[in-house]
Amino acid sequence: MAMPYTETTQTSSKWHDKPTVIKGDYGEEIVRKILEKKGWIPYTPHYFVEKGHAIDIIAVKDKIKFRMVECKSKAKRTFYPDTGFGLKNYYEYKELKEKYKDLMELWILFIDEGSGDIYGNTLEKLESETTIAHKGNAYTYPRVENNIIYFPLANMETIALIDNSDKDYLIQHSNRNYEYTN
Repeated sequence: MAMPYTETTQTSSKWHDKPTVIKGDYGEEIVRKILEKKGWIPYTPHYFVEKGHAIDIIAVKDKIKFRMVECKSKAKRTFYPDTGFGLKNYYEYKELKEKYKDLMELWILFIDEGSGDIYGNTLEKLESETTIAHKGNAYTYPRVENNIIYFPLANMETIALIDNSDKDYLIQHSNRNYEYTN
């Protein structure tokens, strides 16, 4: 499912050439299509700027259910039963969640090219304090390390599976670093 940009959306910028942006855009497209198959109407930013946007998708179902959906195209950590994202983003999401709590939930979805799964949950459920026993140690979540907040996989639901061609594309554009994988 290669996602070529059309004439109206293509820009020649260093921002859009970054592997993380290419991978993120692709993951968002996968999620958008899954939402459509599940009866949701996804609204996404169709303009490109030289920085990120507030939220990836606003999804509407039956004109009465609304969700903010944030997509993270990244695999879980290799040596821990968790995944996460930047602490700065977390505070931004908490602010959005609080501001719109009476209108819609905020879902964080992880598009994991390693496992081939898309999983996640509402930010509220991800934030639920959980202690996980792992390799003889107890880890309490959410936990912060090096300005990344981690959430346990135990607090997440599998939403869908990624097909092999999408998984391969995401792997080709992965730039995992040592800090994230240990």
